[in-house]
Amino acid sequence: MQSIHLIAEGHSSFPYRSPKTSNESDSKDVFLKQFNFTKREFEIIQVIKYGHTNQQIAERHFLSIYNNKTYRKNIMQQLGLNTPSALMKFIVENNI
Repeated sequence: MQSIHLIAEGHSSFPYRSPKTSNESDSKDVFLKQFNFTKREFEIIQVIKYGHTNQQIAERHFLSIYNNKTYRKNIMQQLGLNTPSALMKFIVENNI
């Protein structure tokens, strides 16, 4: 309902997001290029660090659980990791 009023007044209905600092976007771009990740894979990595299950990640990103498992498998393969705990360790060590 509030969105309708905002639009009627000429405003955007999307919540305000503060612009990223150049350091945040630069470090993200360097990371994506270094490991050749897609933006979606990077999003999945960021959610994995919070300990979400495959089902929770799939629901959050509007994916099937099978697509999510494929993303996770591809991420681990690109990093040369064999276990979910190794992936979590990588995420923590690289402050992703």
